[in-house]
Order: sequence, then C-alpha cells, then structure tokens
Amino acid sequence: MREDTLPALGVSQAEFAQRIGVLPRTVSELLRERSRLTADLAQRIALALDMTPEIWLRMQQAVDLYDLRLKNAQEYRRINKIAA
Repeated sequence: MREDTLPALGVSQAEFAQRIGVLPRTVSELLRERSRLTADLAQRIALALDMTPEIWLRMQQAVDLYDLRLKNAQEYRRINKIAA
C-alpha cells in the first residue's frame, strides 16, 4: 500500500486504522515501509477495500524478494545450479 492510496479514497490514516481495528501507528509504519504486511493485516485491509488478502500478500512477497535479491546479490551469484 502506498501513502497516496488512502487520500485517493478520501480516508485518513487514522480513520483507516480505526476502520480495520489497528493502531494508527501500524498503518503509518506500513505505509512508510518500516514494517512488513502480516497475514492478519492483509485480511483486514482486504475486507475494508473489498479485495482478497492474497493480493496484498503477493505484493509483500514481491517486495521481500526484491529486497533479498539486492541485499544478497553476490551470495546468490555463487550458487551453482544442479543439473538434472
């Protein structure tokens, strides 16, 4: 979720947090990418936005993989494929 998502919906971070039953800090940290999206939070967001939690979890997984590839690029290059 991006910081511009909620204003586009006409909802503040605090109001969104209240609607999904979490602390405003939880939403703020998620939007600033200081915390990961949990399955529980994905479910809450999905219910509020009439979506599926899998969409949100796939986005988090894509971010996690991207971050890992950047962080561990040299190590990953040293891994040898196993021929079948």
